[in-house]
Amino acid sequence: MKPFEPSKQVEAKRLAIIGSAKGGGALQIIDALQDSRSLVPVAVFDSDFTMVGKSILGIPVVDSSSEVLNHFENGLFDCVIIAIGNLEIRASLYQLLKSAGLPFANVIDSSAQIRSGVILGEGNVILGNVYIGPEVSIGNNCYIITNSVINHHSVIGDHCYLSSGVTLSGRVIVGNSVKFDMASVVKTGVKIGEGSTIEAGHIVAENTPA
Repeated sequence: MKPFEPSKQVEAKRLAIIGSAKGGGALQIIDALQDSRSLVPVAVFDSDFTMVGKSILGIPVVDSSSEVLNHFENGLFDCVIIAIGNLEIRASLYQLLKSAGLPFANVIDSSAQIRSGVILGEGNVILGNVYIGPEVSIGNNCYIITNSVINHHSVIGDHCYLSSGVTLSGRVIVGNSVKFDMASVVKTGVKIGEGSTIEAGHIVAENTPA
């Protein structure tokens, strides 16, 4: 992957949001895109049929998540993002949509700081006031909530979830499908194994096995 560069597109891409119409993820993503010039949310898909026909900040919930590919082939949108926080569902849905050829966007709130040399995969959600330090690498399909900090030279795997106020000190290595609950802290140089869950407010000072 190449270092992250802010989008220079003139024409915005139409974005479909998958899941969490009731849970709040779709709302967070739509709100994060209020100032975006590169992405315009046009549709939400959700497996909860009670949400279909409703709208979130003016964006319609158009159909079940199972119908995403059909709507893509019919030209409703250009790219997708997953709003679901559950890591197992998030990972399986990403792999399913990726194998079907759907392109993924990165959603980045305008207040987030992405510093020099950051490498960013696809399908990532980065919400307000997040700080991602220089030379950080983030994989695919991660969800990073407000006021989280990922410091220099840290490496984050795929399908990770960082709740509000998480702090990763420099040179932290995080495996795939790791969940960090609110205000958890990882000290410099620590490795967090794949599939781990770091509890709210916990300070991790030693390596955590998968």
